[in-house]
Amino acid sequence: ELFSCLLSPGQSSVAGNSVTQTPASLSAREGQRVKLTCQYSSSYSSYALDWFQERPGKQPLFLIGRFSYNLERKSDSVAPRFSAQLDTGAKSLTLSIDGAQRADSAVYFCALWDPPWAGEALSDLA
Repeated sequence: ELFSCLLSPGQSSVAGNSVTQTPASLSAREGQRVKLTCQYSSSYSSYALDWFQERPGKQPLFLIGRFSYNLERKSDSVAPRFSAQLDTGAKSLTLSIDGAQRADSAVYFCALWDPPWAGEALSDLA
C-alpha cells in the first residue's frame, strides 16, 4: 500500500510574505516516516504557520501549527503521529507523519498568517 500526497500551491506570496512547500508531491510505503517542509518569509513581527490536509470533496482540515515564539497548536482530531517542527533560523515549518497510512493520502498545504492578538500573547509569555 502506498501513501501519496500533493502540496498545493507550490509557492504563494502576498505583501512581502511567502510560503514555498516541498516536495511538490511524494509517495511512500505505509509505515514510513514522511516529512513535508514549508519554507517561509514574513514581514510580520509575530506570525503563525499552520498545516492543513484536504481530501477530495471535503473542507480543508487544520492539522497542526506553530506561532513564531514556537507555541504549538494542534487539532484534537489529529493523531499523535502528526507533529510539526518550527525552525525560525532556517525559516521552515516541517510536518512529520510517523507511520504514514493510506488514509493520510491527501493534498497538504501550509498557511502563514498574522494573528491580531499575537503581540499580546507574546507579552503574556514574557
